[in-house]
Amino acid sequence: MTPSPTPTGTLRPASRRGRRAGVPYAFLAPALVLFAAFLAAPIGYAGYLSLRRVRVSGLGLGVGSRTEVWAGLDNYARSLTDPEFLPSIYRIGAYGLIVVPTMLGVALLMALLLDAGRTRVGTFARTAIFLPYAVPAVIASLLWGFLYLPRVSPAADVLERVGLSMPDLFAGPSVLWAVANIAVWGGTGFNMIVIYTALRTIPTSLVEAARLDGASDVQIAWRVKIPMVLPSLIMTFVFSSSPRCRSSPNR
Repeated sequence: MTPSPTPTGTLRPASRRGRRAGVPYAFLAPALVLFAAFLAAPIGYAGYLSLRRVRVSGLGLGVGSRTEVWAGLDNYARSLTDPEFLPSIYRIGAYGLIVVPTMLGVALLMALLLDAGRTRVGTFARTAIFLPYAVPAVIASLLWGFLYLPRVSPAADVLERVGLSMPDLFAGPSVLWAVANIAVWGGTGFNMIVIYTALRTIPTSLVEAARLDGASDVQIAWRVKIPMVLPSLIMTFVFSSSPRCRSSPNR
């Protein structure tokens, strides 16, 4: 007569399956903890602070002169009724419509030209295009501030020689274009490297087959290369459109 399996023997496979099922969560735990501590928690705390306001009594200099009180949705109501709210949304939208398509378009064009072998200085060209992204933000601000100031900019001297005056790029509608120019200059190199790396992974057999069929370089780029690097284009679009990248792209 065969002995019946012990309860311990029947529970072992189930316990092993349970441990195996918990392995992915163990690997995800550090990332989830960091996400909760440094992203989710600050967002939640910022939302909590947005529902409160500071009440100042007297001159606001003594102990207890500043106290936090519950404001509810009053802060949101004041922001939505502010006459500068809609213009600020318009400026942010216009900035994104100028920067993101221009930056990705130039990056894609540069990557396609480098991949097609139209330039014999490929390494130098890649480094030169990527170099603005590696420039620290402080140095870039000083550089463009020097170029934008009419009194010290070399562009002002060139324009004066042809009878033109340099516009004030720190006032009026010119500010949006001036800042957008800095963003495109600083972010094109990073996006170009990402797209160029994706182009290098395309099998040469596809390009050679298209060339044997009589396709030109433009047709190969439009019908073969761009569809193959579409995931990289989507990724660079998401990175370029994120709030962290709007003031200084990809930084």
